[in-house]
Amino acid sequence: MGAPAEVETTLLRRSYLVRNIGAVTGVVGAALAFTHSGDRRFALILGFGIVASMLIVLGAKGVLQRIPAHVTSRGIRVRERIVAARNTIRGAWIEPTSDAAIVHVGRGPHADVQLETPDEVGAQAVCRELFGGSTYGMPRFTAWVRWPWIAMIVWGQLFAHALLRREPSPRSVLELLALSLAFVLPLYLRRRLSVGTDGVLMSGALRSRFVPFRDLGSAAALDQRSPSLCKLVITRRDDGPIVLWMRRAEAEAAAARIQAAIDASDGSAETARLQLRRDGPDVREWLARLRALTRRREPYRAVGATADALWRLLDDPGAGESERAAAAVVLGTDASGEERTRLREVAARVASPRVRVAMERVAAGAEEDDLAAAMDAVEDSGA
Repeated sequence: MGAPAEVETTLLRRSYLVRNIGAVTGVVGAALAFTHSGDRRFALILGFGIVASMLIVLGAKGVLQRIPAHVTSRGIRVRERIVAARNTIRGAWIEPTSDAAIVHVGRGPHADVQLETPDEVGAQAVCRELFGGSTYGMPRFTAWVRWPWIAMIVWGQLFAHALLRREPSPRSVLELLALSLAFVLPLYLRRRLSVGTDGVLMSGALRSRFVPFRDLGSAAALDQRSPSLCKLVITRRDDGPIVLWMRRAEAEAAAARIQAAIDASDGSAETARLQLRRDGPDVREWLARLRALTRRREPYRAVGATADALWRLLDDPGAGESERAAAAVVLGTDASGEERTRLREVAARVASPRVRVAMERVAAGAEEDDLAAAMDAVEDSGA
């Protein structure tokens, strides 16, 4: 037996020690300044502010370290240690640069990982080793809305007004506390855009929203004057566009992935989709009808599809939520252990939380009540 396949790469790590020291210096300076008044307060603000600003600016990009690494089916390995296990990796996207290609590896709640390869061909080899094919899993991008940054300008003025009062007062203390809490608001208002095989999931601190590909018309990264930021515009067929501000590289990668999915819908699977859809309020009747397909003498043909066609339907961008979940039920009824593992892998690429839960319960062989509850929550709606 030969050695397991490995792809050589470089792990990129950044240390933000200088930036963090600058932030702490700024906080300490603000606290000390508040305990004084008059010219002494102004001198503390000026002195600590200059030092903190310089440290933050100098350390903003961090100190980059390049560490030799290997990508295997088990994950990302540095020497003999796995630094990112395969079961924690959710997706990846490639950022071409002038002299290399960067693979951004998303790990769900874990810290993301960046890998550097000499060119885009090497980056694609890394993704194939991680995901076992042409798929890049479910990549995740960071997006922002504009108004929190506009509010930050106003925040700076109000904070300076409260801090530079000649005499501290209980009112100024409350103002500083409120403004300090408001400072972290933009961090909570950032959004995560996950691109799955079925649609896009926009998640944030306040709420999440899933929009299937079948409801989208196009996606494009619009060029802006800023050298680093641009606008991702996703048009919808029956509603207004979705506009997100992103780093240029992320916006271009997200737009390409979304547009490719919109264009890749398999229209030949429409017959199977119609037969798999839920046609009444009784979810148990729906499940019974789906399972009955596997007990007929010629399984799957009753819905105009083979097992291979149903597997393809699971990754078809044009499939609805109920159709995708129903295909998983049909395939999972008499599934082997290997097929259940494959279902779990497909579920990891699904952006819709409702469909993902249903597919995971099918793969796990969940009890009838648990599966019925999950399937009952599935609906063909982008709302």
